[in-house]
Amino acid sequence: MELAKPFDLSLPSVSRHLKVLETTGLVSKSRSAQWRRCRLQPAQLRAADDWLAPYREFFDTRIDRLEEHLKTMVADRKSGDSPKPTMHEDTEEI
Repeated sequence: MELAKPFDLSLPSVSRHLKVLETTGLVSKSRSAQWRRCRLQPAQLRAADDWLAPYREFFDTRIDRLEEHLKTMVADRKSGDSPKPTMHEDTEEI
């Protein structure tokens, strides 16, 4: 129940999430009397982080570009200019 308290999730939802994390090796569970303790597994988390690193880099650059584009669109709307569609050099026309 302590894990569910800070989140807007039911206890069964938290249990299902923990089960997925346990299955992947990111969390381990132990039992002591009525207590079930969950522990993060740092080695597994590092492996997951290493696997995600190239994707994080890929999406970070695109999100930064999206943010700049949206700022430009907002500025254009405020100034009354109509934004013109642009293509980036790494985008193919279909």
